[in-house]
Amino acid sequence: MKKISNVLIILMLAILVFQINTNAQEFKKYYQKSGKLVQKLTGNATGEQTLIWDDYGAKELTISKMNMMGMSIEQYALYVNNNFYTWGNQEPNVKHFSDDAVEELAKRKYTADDYANLSKEMMKQSKFVEKDSETVLGKNCIVWENPDGIKIWGWKNLTLQMTMNAMGMSLKYEPVSLELDIDVPAGTFDLPKDKTVEEKIDQSKENNSTKMIEIMDNMSKTGTNN
Repeated sequence: MKKISNVLIILMLAILVFQINTNAQEFKKYYQKSGKLVQKLTGNATGEQTLIWDDYGAKELTISKMNMMGMSIEQYALYVNNNFYTWGNQEPNVKHFSDDAVEELAKRKYTADDYANLSKEMMKQSKFVEKDSETVLGKNCIVWENPDGIKIWGWKNLTLQMTMNAMGMSLKYEPVSLELDIDVPAGTFDLPKDKTVEEKIDQSKENNSTKMIEIMDNMSKTGTNN
């Protein structure tokens, strides 16, 4: 059960790694102030994933509800105030993470265009190759594919669709609906009151933040980001 839960966290991070976050309202990760993306999950696991954001990505919550190997699993991933939290119905506490690269993004006051350029460079570093564009939910998406069996359809810094054939699993995240510039209900980005938040862990090394910061420095030198 713990192994399955860990796999789900990895899968969620795989999606979020291309959706980098910051914490101040003047910094824009997304082009729209707020939104909600709902995706259907099929393959070795079935269910639904929902992404909700506000303040151009300063607050962001991903909710995954799925059935896998006869178990009902709920997993939550929250970005707020430069911190990342995860919890679920299979875990007693809330895990708390920080990342140097996320804090660096805030300091540099990246815009949504800057995020798009950085994401493109990160994709290339992860051996993704840009393919022909395709239309998903009426949006013209950039398609990326890597040798590890991951294919991503990206639009405006959002991963609208993704397929994965990795770690012995086959999964497809297919969009059901996308709402933009919505009113996000109060309390959406609150931590659960029935769980204890664990001591913060620095994930910079695990997330290869040094490499990401190097890419930011190179982009600044070449004028790729403004």
